[in-house]
Amino acid sequence: MPESERPEREREISAAFDRLTSAVEQVLAEYGSIRERAQTLESEYESLRSALAGSGGSDAPADLDERLSRMAEENRRLRDTLVEARDRAARLRSRLAVVEDEV
Repeated sequence: MPESERPEREREISAAFDRLTSAVEQVLAEYGSIRERAQTLESEYESLRSALAGSGGSDAPADLDERLSRMAEENRRLRDTLVEARDRAARLRSRLAVVEDEV
């Protein structure tokens, strides 16, 4: 590469690196938020489950069963989102490694 093109290429790589860094930070923030929501839902789910078990279970109000079902579904969705976020973070790390190698 001619010396005159080198500063431009370094600026391009630096800009790409900055974009990747920002994307990784965004994914990690999203991951943290989703993880907190999942933990909160799991805690509430366990509390409701214990309350249901303590009441004999079979006479539980219909809305409690419905809430448990909704929470379980939301928890499944959050887990799926976490898996997707991990995959995105892995892809971004790979791209970041390539950019770092170019610098």
